[in-house]
Amino acid sequence: MQSMTEFRPEIQGLRAVAVVLVVLFHVKAVFVAGGFVGVDVFFVISGFLITRKLVGEIDARGSIDIPLFLAGRMRRLFPALFATLAATFAASYYLLSPDGLQRYAAGAFHALLYVSNVFYWNESGYFDAAAYSKPDLHTWSLSVEEQFYWFWPLLLLLVRKRSRLGLLVLVSLVFWASLLLNYVFSWVPPRLIGTWTPLLWPLVVKGDTAIFFLMPFRMFEFAIGALCFLASERYAPRPGAATALQAAGLVMIGAAAVFLTEETRFPGAAALLPCVGTALVILGGEKSRASFLLTNRVTDWIGRSSYSIYLVHWPVIVLYLAFRLKTGIDVLEATLLFVASLLLGYVLYAAVEFPFWKRRYLRDMAPAPFTMLSLLCALVLVLPLAHAWANGGWGWRFGPYGDRFNLEALQQETVRYEQMHVSYGRFDRGRKVLVIGDSHGRDVANGLHQVLPEDRYDVKWLPLLAICIQPTALDRPLTETCPQRWKAVRTSHLVAQADVIVFSFRWWVEGAKQAHTMLLELKRLSKVPTVRLLVTGRVIEPAGFPESAVWKIKAGLSPSAINNQFSVSFSYVDLVDKTLMDAVSRANIPGAMFWRKLPSQCPNQKCRFIDEGRNLLMWDNQHFTLTGARDLAQDLVRTFPGMFPQ
Repeated sequence: MQSMTEFRPEIQGLRAVAVVLVVLFHVKAVFVAGGFVGVDVFFVISGFLITRKLVGEIDARGSIDIPLFLAGRMRRLFPALFATLAATFAASYYLLSPDGLQRYAAGAFHALLYVSNVFYWNESGYFDAAAYSKPDLHTWSLSVEEQFYWFWPLLLLLVRKRSRLGLLVLVSLVFWASLLLNYVFSWVPPRLIGTWTPLLWPLVVKGDTAIFFLMPFRMFEFAIGALCFLASERYAPRPGAATALQAAGLVMIGAAAVFLTEETRFPGAAALLPCVGTALVILGGEKSRASFLLTNRVTDWIGRSSYSIYLVHWPVIVLYLAFRLKTGIDVLEATLLFVASLLLGYVLYAAVEFPFWKRRYLRDMAPAPFTMLSLLCALVLVLPLAHAWANGGWGWRFGPYGDRFNLEALQQETVRYEQMHVSYGRFDRGRKVLVIGDSHGRDVANGLHQVLPEDRYDVKWLPLLAICIQPTALDRPLTETCPQRWKAVRTSHLVAQADVIVFSFRWWVEGAKQAHTMLLELKRLSKVPTVRLLVTGRVIEPAGFPESAVWKIKAGLSPSAINNQFSVSFSYVDLVDKTLMDAVSRANIPGAMFWRKLPSQCPNQKCRFIDEGRNLLMWDNQHFTLTGARDLAQDLVRTFPGMFPQ
């Protein structure tokens, strides 16, 4: 039987493996496409160690001193987290755009409360910002761990002292319940779950992100660690068996890191590969002849500072990209960022994490006062974070351009305009123009309403998701809503009465191939014999826009110089547009037309994302501001004077 407090060097090595996998994954090392499984390795380790600690306390005292346990966790983890968030906040002040600082402040605010996993789950969706613009995104896993620390002691207190059978049953129930939740939210039709209880609908709509971010869906991983502890109490393998267990476990972790990808539905059953592998490595213990792989000086050095390395690595990567005004890194940069993460992580460990943990700092401070001091420090940081979050990321840092480049305000401006002028309602005057589409359709509707004379035209937008034209497995929860969305289209008086129907989506190749079926269906639904149908092409999506444009304008670059610096993919837009043209021809509907957005955005392949007045034409890399939508619509109306007579 293992001691309840025995140091396990192979677990230190596992920590090193886990954090190295995560950092390699985040610097885009191509040979570890599934390096994100390092987080799952950490969860299993926590399940093992925390269960061992709490069960030992139950055996010795008959209960768990939960306040003392949580205070110990705070002393171990909070100082390094606080230092990282404070330093990142200071760097973000100088390196991030107003929108970027606002996002960071919101995430860090929730990270200090250990609910950033809930925040990032709730934020996920169609308009969610790219991961590489969020310096604190990685704190979601720390929040999951902290929530586990609150939940697990309360659960273990349900088991009688020294009742290992009761503990086994309880942990097994947690394992199967959590895994079943993953299955239900991954594979059961969302409409069916929503029928069971409407309370689950918010989880269902974002089912894929719910199972990734939220603690109940991760509990089976902690439970594997707890089951591993129970097994280690009863089973001490001989050297040969220990070697086989540990070798198999390392192979399983390695296979997960190499063969799983971001497209893998995760966690769910796929997470069993690295999690069970981690448990096998722990069960193998020090007797394994393969333990030298995990118990050498390098793995010990990395493993000791793994928590601090994890804390600093993501801000280092994101802030470097912000400093360089880039969206990607090359091999040399990836190598340097990897090394910098290890070194800075060790500095944080040596200067903050270890001294607080081992009471080198505030040696005589009791748990309760230390907890109060920690909460006070959190409050000191929370106040400016909340202010930056509530005030647009302190746009005043950019002088006269701050308010103009408040991306959230620009987005909300387009939404308010749509709600005031083109949403739903009824046609009541002039030539009736209906735009059908997703948020790209809203942009076109907003633009046409600005351009066409209001006394002679009535412009409306009817929402429809592109995935409802060609459903995809990756968008399963939203796909489940397509029958209702199509019903709204088929029964809409707007479709029946429109003189012009414009289709605008964020097209992709497979969806574009099915555009002819949509045209034929809408032609059938129209009650206007002379209805004109117009399909618009795909927009150009500049990489890194508009965050880096803010800094370039502040640096004094001209709009034309800035426009030329963004990477765009003409080839994919050309492919999608050609597919759409073929689909329009295949529909063979008299008067049906196709219009490319590309020449309007990029005349002669010289793109315009900022106009000469230094106004942003897009508020992210695919959606137009009101100014950009107006410019786009002006080109559209000029191209089809017969469809939009003045």
